[in-house]
Parts: sequence; structure tokens; C-alpha cells
Amino acid sequence: IILHDTEVWLNASISNGDGHTNITVEQTDVGLGVGLGNPGSLAISNGAGIDQFRMVESTIKDDLLLSNGAGPSGSRIEILSNSRIGNDFRLAADDGLDRVTVEDSSIVDDVRLSLGGGSSEVTFRNAHLQEHLRIAAGAGADQVRLEGTTVEGDTNINLGDGVDLLEILAASALYG
Repeated sequence: IILHDTEVWLNASISNGDGHTNITVEQTDVGLGVGLGNPGSLAISNGAGIDQFRMVESTIKDDLLLSNGAGPSGSRIEILSNSRIGNDFRLAADDGLDRVTVEDSSIVDDVRLSLGGGSSEVTFRNAHLQEHLRIAAGAGADQVRLEGTTVEGDTNINLGDGVDLLEILAASALYG
């Protein structure tokens, strides 16, 4: 599924069954008809399978809600290049290898990542999170990296069992 240079007036919802999914949102505005923090959500629900989501130079005026089903397949989430989420970013991942990258982008409200079992790699690079950051991972080798990132609210990172790595680098600021 590709949304390229698209204007969505209010909310958008995508529901996929089992199987591998690849969703790309480029130069797109979701919730174009409303102000930040109002209706204008993008909700994606996937079944079992490898799920990929990529957002580039886009704005979602309200929530980005990703649910990636169950099973051991894993997911890859990228929010890049001056993208903006006007409210919450919530991810419910499966038990596979989950990779989440937020780079050169901002999220106005809470970030909640539920990464399930399996290994996870989360990177925030030059990101601005204006509220809370909550990451919960299950058993597995998990890595979280904050690099040049500001979190204005509380930060709560629970990496679960396994050999884990947390890095906070390069002028990151945690104000909560």
C-alpha cells in the first residue's frame, strides 16, 4: 500500500489480514481538514506476518496506531525526514525481530511501544518527543538508542529479560 502525495481530510484506517505487509506514506497529510491533536488518525491493523511501515516527509494530525498481529515474524517501522505525528504514536508489535526508527521527526504527544517477545531494536535519532516515551519489551536481546533526541515528558523503558543495551547519546535531553 502506497500513499504518495496524498491528502486525507479526516481519519484513515487500513486493515490487513495474515501475510506480509508493506505500507509507505510519503509526502502525505492525514487529517488535512483539522488542527493538530484533533481527528486525523492513521490506524493500521495487520495480521500475522512481516509488517513494514515507512513514513517520509508526512504529517498525521492526530494518532498513528499500528497493530502488527501475533506470531514470530517481526516488523520494521520507520518515521523519517521531517515527519510529524500530532498526537500519540502507539505500536503493538508481535514476537519477532522488531525494528523501530524515528529520525529527524517529531511526535507531539505520547510514544508507546509494546514490542512483545523476541529481539527489538529501537532508535530515536534527532527526534523531538513532546510528551512521554514508554517502551515495553519482552524476553530477547533488545537495544534502545536515543541520539540527539529530546523527550519532554517522562521516560519509561522496560527491556524485559535477555541481554539488553540502552544508549543515550549525543546531546539527548530527558526532561521528565
